[in-house]
Amino acid sequence: MSPGRAPRSRRAVPGAFLVLALALACASAPLPAGSRPRVDAEQALVRARSAATERAWSSAARSFGRAANAFAAIDDAPAEASARRDEAEALRRAGDPVAATAAGRRALELDRRLDRPEDAARDRSGLARSAAARGDLAAAIGEAEEARAGVASGTSLAVVLDEDLALYLLLRGEAGDPARAVDLLTRAREASEALGDARGVATSELQLGRAALAQGDPDAAAAHLDRALDGFRRLEDPEGLAHTHELLSRLHLARGEVAAAQFELEQARAGFTYLDDRAGLARLERVAPPGGPAK
Repeated sequence: MSPGRAPRSRRAVPGAFLVLALALACASAPLPAGSRPRVDAEQALVRARSAATERAWSSAARSFGRAANAFAAIDDAPAEASARRDEAEALRRAGDPVAATAAGRRALELDRRLDRPEDAARDRSGLARSAAARGDLAAAIGEAEEARAGVASGTSLAVVLDEDLALYLLLRGEAGDPARAVDLLTRAREASEALGDARGVATSELQLGRAALAQGDPDAAAAHLDRALDGFRRLEDPEGLAHTHELLSRLHLARGEVAAAQFELEQARAGFTYLDDRAGLARLERVAPPGGPAK
């Protein structure tokens, strides 16, 4: 996975979790039975979604790609766009952000032609995550801002987009970025509370903890991360928990609490191992406490 985002699955870069990412990506609906090519396309979608559920991202990407090609062959642009969006997400999670970008741009081209602004925003969100995975934060922020501009405030999609944009700002860390990120995340948390979205609230708390750490306020970070941990535990969300434990390890290291940091690293390691999140595991090596790597 790219730099950690709380998925909702949302939310990615330290930022993208599984439920959140799939909520953005997987917008295709089952299509009625028909011709052999359409049946083949539908069967490819079934295989792709099954592989995505198992986090077999390379297999999922291939099947989403086959479905998209089949829909293109029968001139079903809406179905092709949805399958391309799913293909892009799977490719990014499989560790190929360049191919993910190509698939995402095709989805965006189709959705703009079809005049589907919310789906176009989802496409841009995926393009932002792929840009962040490539290390191009300027492009990620640009795509995220374009995506957010086309979506009404107070919606679930707006919450996801605000959280994503906040994450990229925190990763960039230029003057004014942390403060802007806090404003976005506070707005996202309030919207999630109004929508009754427990995962959205937990994701915002996670990223507010990240922002507090970036601003050098460990006490505020601890309060946000404790609330995130409680929320993700209630949801039984392994990705959210892994990212929260990772940030808690950083918090304890900042306080000089090596034993506590080691415990949180092991919790994060178990989560990222379960998720087969190689990027997450690599990040843990960089935050290993004094005395050697966290093994």
